[in-house]
Amino acid sequence: RTLAHFPKLQSVSLIQQDIQKIEGLEYSPELQRLLLNENSIKKIEGLQNCLNLQKLYLPFNCIKEIGSGLAGLEQLEVLWLAGNQLRSLENLVLPSLTELNAASNQLSSVVGAFDQLPQLQSLNLSGNRLCSFKEVLDLSRSSLTALSFADPDFGENPICSLCNYQTYVLYHLPKLQVHDQMYVDAEAHNMAQAAYAQKRLYYNMHIKTLKRQSGDCLRAAKVIHEARCNTLGQDLSAAARLLRRADAFRQSRE
Repeated sequence: RTLAHFPKLQSVSLIQQDIQKIEGLEYSPELQRLLLNENSIKKIEGLQNCLNLQKLYLPFNCIKEIGSGLAGLEQLEVLWLAGNQLRSLENLVLPSLTELNAASNQLSSVVGAFDQLPQLQSLNLSGNRLCSFKEVLDLSRSSLTALSFADPDFGENPICSLCNYQTYVLYHLPKLQVHDQMYVDAEAHNMAQAAYAQKRLYYNMHIKTLKRQSGDCLRAAKVIHEARCNTLGQDLSAAARLLRRADAFRQSRE
């Protein structure tokens, strides 16, 4: 109840205080900035009266799910959840959010997770378990200007090791200005566009070649199959004739 004496409080910073639960903020309706880094918080809660909150920092706690603790925070612009134990980013409905840091969690997919974040500009997903280009394709619907699947502080995702990774990202996210903590200029985007077009042409030609070759193989296999069936039919006919002769010979001896 200590904060009850500070109803006009706009910023709170409690770092490395072994806090296990977010509570007592009902007396701070004008709070705009809250830092609870490096504590022992397991659940996002107690923020229902902080409707003016604009920046929320909860990195390096013990949070496993987002739950409903962010409901109603329509003014929230910055959210840091790095270094927790999140396996998904469900329930992110924040119409004003422009920056999200969810690095160093246990995320294996984020497809559809940002559909309710129309203002999102900066996203850090470094140090997770993302391994498919479908994550990039899903993000192509956004207007991101900064995106990180890797950075020096949090590490990489498996997706970063895929062939043509950077080209694919820059092609599908033409508004990016920062990628993996590195500035991206117009020339880099143009090079990605050209490289993607060339690779798409190459792969399309390769696919057509493979289809033609597979068709030839199937036709050749059909010819061989029919020939073997004919040979087998002839062998069976010959065997049947021999069997009839053997039966005739046996009957003549009886």
